[in-house]
Amino acid sequence: MNTSSKLHILLFGFISETEILLSALKKEANYYISQCTGLDSLKRILIENCDFDILVLQLNYKESNVDEILDFVTDRKEFPVLIVTNCRVRRYAYESFARGIEDYMHIAEVNPSSLKRSIDFTIKRKFYKCQIERSENNYKTLFYFSPLPMWVLDRQSLKFLSVNQAAINHYGYSEGEFLQKSANDIWQVEEEKEIFLVKRKRSDEFFKDTIVHRKKDGQLIRVNFHSTPIDYDGKTARLTLARDVTENVKIKKALENSEERFKALVQEGGDLIAILDENLKYTYLSPGSENVLHYKLEDIITESFVSHVHPEDQSFITTFLRGIKNEPNKKVSLPFYRFIDGTGYCRFIETKVTNLLDYAPVNGIVINSRDVTDLVEQRNRLSESLSGYEIISEATSDIITDYNIESENVKVSKAIYKVCGYDHREVMKKEFRYWWNENIHPEDRLHVIDKIKKVIRSGERTFQLEYRFKCADGFYKVFLDRSYIVYDSDGNAERIIGSKQDITQQKEHLKQIEKRNRKLEEIAWQQSHMVRAPLAKIMGLVQLIKHDKKNVAENEDLLEKLLNSADDLDAIVRKIAEKTYDN
Repeated sequence: MNTSSKLHILLFGFISETEILLSALKKEANYYISQCTGLDSLKRILIENCDFDILVLQLNYKESNVDEILDFVTDRKEFPVLIVTNCRVRRYAYESFARGIEDYMHIAEVNPSSLKRSIDFTIKRKFYKCQIERSENNYKTLFYFSPLPMWVLDRQSLKFLSVNQAAINHYGYSEGEFLQKSANDIWQVEEEKEIFLVKRKRSDEFFKDTIVHRKKDGQLIRVNFHSTPIDYDGKTARLTLARDVTENVKIKKALENSEERFKALVQEGGDLIAILDENLKYTYLSPGSENVLHYKLEDIITESFVSHVHPEDQSFITTFLRGIKNEPNKKVSLPFYRFIDGTGYCRFIETKVTNLLDYAPVNGIVINSRDVTDLVEQRNRLSESLSGYEIISEATSDIITDYNIESENVKVSKAIYKVCGYDHREVMKKEFRYWWNENIHPEDRLHVIDKIKKVIRSGERTFQLEYRFKCADGFYKVFLDRSYIVYDSDGNAERIIGSKQDITQQKEHLKQIEKRNRKLEEIAWQQSHMVRAPLAKIMGLVQLIKHDKKNVAENEDLLEKLLNSADDLDAIVRKIAEKTYDN
């Protein structure tokens, strides 16, 4: 707001009657007038925080950007706004007031006195609106942001009129669900108590009480509430503040049972809980530790903790424990070590140590241990399994893959470099499934993908496929893919472990064999048809010559034909021989 003695008026826009408005404004000596005509100019003035007391908008509602102007002005709530227009459509006035404009007048109503009254009214109305908004905001802040559940009830119907966020969060009902309910809908009380509470809430007195409420999820809670009568939007109402004391009751009960529960945990638990003195001798040993150590309590209670540690581990365990003695309240975790139990079995133990030597109720080093023998053995078996996998991967020329479907991580054997020319380390960095499918020959790709999906849907564990796969040099090789699918306990496919064998040479040999077989079939056909015809002729001519020894001239003719047939047969035999040895 301008602090000078003159009232700074920012006149925005343009209508044909602008001179009338300016003339009326200039009649008042106390006015200082600035003008701008474009929305961009107005935005620049507001951004630069130019100081003015009131914005007078000259609007012709036929202009295309009226809504944009009004939206921009009403979003900036820090100054009063008066609209002066040459438009007589009353609807525009209503819409302007609905947007939060302080006053609205037609240019025909403008004269120096009416304009001054309207400017003064606009400024005062804005001032009072700001005061009311601040008051409402203060109330809303106290109400809506209270950390405790609060609500307003209609004093007669006990219907919820308003609830704060803490009540919504605590009871689980949305604001809309609350406003559909009355207070007794969430009460969990006997009939007499309910009647009493209804009477109290309808009274004009402040009162407090304790009651059981039911939350949306059915949980019952004990609530201390304070309720006071108020007026709310013209209605007689009650403002109620509620405090859930259910946890207080539970805490009290928990405190009563804590010692018994602690004893049960220590005495019946399967872990080893012990207290050592500064010489690392037992001063306390939980009864449940017998399940771990297989010692009788009376046999071990005065012995040194280290005496039952495996000889090879005693040195570093002693060093750890002696080092912690000089650091009060120090907590460390010991590396896995071996402990000889009462049966002579060597068990792996994990221990957490806390130095409470200076803490009077304990006066010792507290150790909390658990048996991790099974875990260590599982790790060893896993390590052996991984070593075996590495050995197998090195020993075979097949490409071994282990693909995790969920995480999309993959392990690929080094053989992929020998077979395809790809570095297995680079392959494992890729999005394996996409990369592998993209390298399958386009004519084989859909068949392979559909086959794997069908196998997984059916729950089968193994499948075998042949397809062409592109190598690093751009050429394709034929793979025989034999894979095994691992499923989880819910039947979902987890991993696909596969062996990809390069059978390109076998396929080429098979093609050569098939080609040779086709040639042999052709030769067999020639033998059965083409060779047989001249042979039959020769046999017939021989028979004629054999039985006809008188006609020498005719026999010479037959011998000529016999020679021709023999030549034909020789040519056929040569042709067959050529095909037989043709590559």
